[in-house]
Amino acid sequence: MAKHGPFKEYVERARSLHHASIVVDTTAPRPYQNVLLTDEYLQMLQKLVNQGLSRHAARQEVGQHVLEMMENDVEFRGSLEELIRSSGVSVMSLTHAVGDPPSLAFPRAIQAVSYTHRLLQMLPGLFAPVLSPEDIQRVHEHGLCGLLLNFQNTLPIGDDIRLLDVFYNLGVRVIQLTYNLANLVGSGCTERHDGGLTHFGASVIERMNALGIIVDVSHCGPRTTSDAVAISKAPIAITHSFAHALRDHPRGKTDDIFKAVAEKGGYIGVCVVPFFLSSAANASVTMFAEHVAYIADVVGVEHVGIGTDFSRTWEFPGGPLQLSTGEVTDWTGWRPEHRYGVAAKVEGLSDYGELTNLTAALLARGFDDEETKRIIGENFVRFYRRVWNERAYGIRNRG
Repeated sequence: MAKHGPFKEYVERARSLHHASIVVDTTAPRPYQNVLLTDEYLQMLQKLVNQGLSRHAARQEVGQHVLEMMENDVEFRGSLEELIRSSGVSVMSLTHAVGDPPSLAFPRAIQAVSYTHRLLQMLPGLFAPVLSPEDIQRVHEHGLCGLLLNFQNTLPIGDDIRLLDVFYNLGVRVIQLTYNLANLVGSGCTERHDGGLTHFGASVIERMNALGIIVDVSHCGPRTTSDAVAISKAPIAITHSFAHALRDHPRGKTDDIFKAVAEKGGYIGVCVVPFFLSSAANASVTMFAEHVAYIADVVGVEHVGIGTDFSRTWEFPGGPLQLSTGEVTDWTGWRPEHRYGVAAKVEGLSDYGELTNLTAALLARGFDDEETKRIIGENFVRFYRRVWNERAYGIRNRG
């Protein structure tokens, strides 16, 4: 694929294509936490850090504050709507569970889901829930931003598979099997050893398939990932990752894994996290496009999409891990060698409103308009329909 030039030369063409297309970010920032990184938000974070609050406590306090501002501050609410409209995003998949202490995972997930439900009730003219593939087309046609709820860990269900049904009924439609560490389902990508999928994990996947919940393996270890691909009856997703061949990091996926996921009709979302895309101090939207092009060469453009994992807390002095865990064990599983605590930026994506620059970078990398439309949204819609159809097949055969 020929490279055509700097992405900035394609910004106007990209903006037109982007805003006319379905755009899906399969790991997006939560609107009530770090989408709008105002000076007030930075000052609040610094104050919380100085007080020694845990990452979770800091995020919750900021989230509560931002939701109150959305309710009471018309100007702030307008800034959020302007940013979402500028991004051109049709669907944002929001995370509601990550690397939490196991004993606190359930209540924290419930609280996070309640925040998103509050957001949906507060701004019905901007946001709408996405509960099925058909909802994606609906929100796009009505000029709304659909919110797809995800978990990046199965910790909230503990040892009770029935809780999958509870969270499904609360709107959760994507669940990553593990975060970085091991849990009852399998092993994460930064765990000391990857023991693969457990028997309980296999049962979890079976129930997720039956409900139509997307199986995500972005943070899973290689063996756990391969086991999940083999056991799942429905296609699975890597919602936010990158090519390990271009960046040697445990969060990346190898060509063999990409091929296994694609062979079963799966989806691969490419992130924009700077310390994942590059070993340099900062990254760029051009680097994002390089990872997309590489993976497309390996498995075909029809399996690749966008899962930004965008967070402006990258810019926070000391990086995201500057926020102390405040706990004896750091359940996120990040260690210094992963560079997750390095403050960094992505050239061309200073805020979420510049999401169209990802489309420009794809065009500059040599993808044509139709290929680009597939990458920025259509591929995920097609994948989600496959997962949903497998659910329907299972329901018919159980009935």
